[in-house]
Amino acid sequence: MIQAYARSSQLHRALRMLARMLLEGVEATEATVTALLTGCGFGGEVDEARKHFLRMEDDFGVRPSLTHFHCLVDALGRGKKLDEAEELVETMPYLPDKVSWVSLLAACRMHGDGGRAKRAASRILELDSQNTAASILLEESTRVSAC
Repeated sequence: MIQAYARSSQLHRALRMLARMLLEGVEATEATVTALLTGCGFGGEVDEARKHFLRMEDDFGVRPSLTHFHCLVDALGRGKKLDEAEELVETMPYLPDKVSWVSLLAACRMHGDGGRAKRAASRILELDSQNTAASILLEESTRVSAC
């Protein structure tokens, strides 16, 4: 239910469902937190995403996984916090993978940050030289930067 609410931009209902779940003694899982962070990203609730990410271990007993970091990068990116998103990708306690860089690249494309998009696309191509989407977005960002 939390995931359904979160994905349909009904974050307030997802949060209420989480509170109800916890009151009834049902523990939050990695998937619960992922759904919550995803909903925050979809809803543009960057501060809410940060809050839940920072408290997830203490409040829910869930250690942040690479997927949780991806969700936070996505939320930061959607919220135009590209500096923070890039810093998070570069400093998280996991090696950034394609998903890490694609999340940042998508945000750069969304907000017209060609220079950062080039960096992200280059990192994707380092990890997967056959990634045609990154190649196309790299070319596209080069054209946007030149305008």
